Amino acid sequence: MEFFGPLAAAAQGSGGLRPEVPVAVVVFMIDAAMDRFLQSYARSYLDDGLELATADRARAEDKMDIIIEALKNGIAHKS
Repeated sequence: MEFFGPLAAAAQGSGGLRPEVPVAVVVFMIDAAMDRFLQSYARSYLDDGLELATADRARAEDKMDIIIEALKNGIAHKS
């Protein structure tokens, strides 16, 4: 909350984040995604098939871009 809290609050205040999603939830989701990504990079058995432990930098960055995109836009089809 210390680092991402003010960033998320500012983004929410400027309309960059949905106002109905509490800042604490936004921070939790970002922290959880980053934590699992880093754990998976270090321990292959935690990556659920993403193969981060053996990925080169470009591939790891591609995977992170996909995760960021999912956080930004969700995972459900938009109808």
